[in-house]
Amino acid sequence: SVEIELKEKTLKGNREEVKVILRNLLKNAIEYNKKGGKVLVKTLKEGGEVLIIVEDTGIGIENRKIPLILEPFVKGEESRGLGLGLALVKRIVQNYKAKINIESEKGKGTKVEIRFPQKV
Repeated sequence: SVEIELKEKTLKGNREEVKVILRNLLKNAIEYNKKGGKVLVKTLKEGGEVLIIVEDTGIGIENRKIPLILEPFVKGEESRGLGLGLALVKRIVQNYKAKINIESEKGKGTKVEIRFPQKV
């Protein structure tokens, strides 16, 4: 199931780029989830920043692999993609001078948090 919690509905930026971010984060959260797992998408404002958070109850990522998944052509073992989705997310996030943080626990799930400065 996918749950959406929108506390902040305004993010100044290119609509298509924001769609790319959300599409890729959601695709991964769903693709690497467990059967019957959950995905939570949240937006909120905190300390002058707008946050997009995507959490899942999926298979998780080994700590040593977390820095690598944002690089081009790196993908999960069971992925059919090219490994470009998160690299594209990283590029867009950098263009907005935003920050991306990934927390994950193998077998329990992953949380991706993107912090956009209020003025982009």
